[in-house]
Amino acid sequence: MQLSLLSNIWSVINFNPLNRYIMKTIAASLFALGFMFLSNAQVTNDSQSMIELEDLVVTNLNTDYLTAVQDRETPKVVASLQRKAAGYNVLGNKAFDNRQSRSFEMLFTNNQGKINAFYNTKGKITYTIESFKNVPLPKSVRQEIRRSYATWQMVGNRYTGLYNHNKLIKRNYKVMLKNGDYTKSIVIKTLKSNRYQN
Repeated sequence: MQLSLLSNIWSVINFNPLNRYIMKTIAASLFALGFMFLSNAQVTNDSQSMIELEDLVVTNLNTDYLTAVQDRETPKVVASLQRKAAGYNVLGNKAFDNRQSRSFEMLFTNNQGKINAFYNTKGKITYTIESFKNVPLPKSVRQEIRRSYATWQMVGNRYTGLYNHNKLIKRNYKVMLKNGDYTKSIVIKTLKSNRYQN
């Protein structure tokens, strides 16, 4: 009984042009109504509170600094603090006072080291002094130590970097080695191309 009723309705819809028009209108109306509900769901509520980040701003002002000091072998703990210094909004700092002639110094620290960053009047990093303890050594540095000091054991290290106006002046790893009762400190200077100087 129900099957014959559905087939009768279907035959009326298929052959009657007026019913086809009505069905197309209903389908288009339902589509437009659904679209309207979806677009209304995208409207933001103005009563929601906005969160502001006061000290960290995404900027390309200090990309020269990051390009000069970072490469694929920069230890992650160092690179993280370098990005923090590069993204810092010094112009928003209350102590900055829009100075015209002197640079402004900020200290960034984490559990393994620190970066003293000096900013000019426009908020650009002009000079940094970086110092970190016991960072993971780059592959090129580890290979040099294994090659030159095969019987020695590494017991600690210190990374230092010095940046001055778009140039990396110095990037050194001071490595403390031990062989029985003997201890030794060596300094390995790395270059941007990941070559080393002993």
